[in-house]
Amino acid sequence: MTRKIIISLFAAGLVMLAGCGSNTDDTQPSQETKAAVSVSEVLGAVEEKNLDGTILKGDSLFDDNAKKFYGVDADKITEGGMLYNTEGSQADEVDIIRFADDVDGKAMLEKRLSERRATFDSYKPEDMPKFDKAQVFEEGGYDVLIISDNAESISKLIKDKIG
Repeated sequence: MTRKIIISLFAAGLVMLAGCGSNTDDTQPSQETKAAVSVSEVLGAVEEKNLDGTILKGDSLFDDNAKKFYGVDADKITEGGMLYNTEGSQADEVDIIRFADDVDGKAMLEKRLSERRATFDSYKPEDMPKFDKAQVFEEGGYDVLIISDNAESISKLIKDKIG
């Protein structure tokens, strides 16, 4: 009798476990969005000889200059970073910034682009074609500014990584 009870309980347990399975077909590809990628990883994937410096939100250089760079205090930037030319002799720059919800980030980056264009127009006019190729756009909750001869390929890389 004890043996029948044990076998019955074991069988009932197996039936209950079988009912906990998923009805989805595990052979189907996942429909999940891309895994979150850090700004540091995305900027690190950009390989341009004129972009040899990186600063990120949280670095004192970035936070102390946020108002100068973007027209907002650092506390209005939730995440972000910049690739730039450390010598300052090239206009090339890539910014990937997540601004606070109450900030028009695209407008801030368009203003930065305009200011950089004005600076380099008199400082280094031969860099003006970079500004003609420059891009400002929003992707995956980030506002992006790209000033480079290779803005199109950098844009594609960023969109592939965070889109």
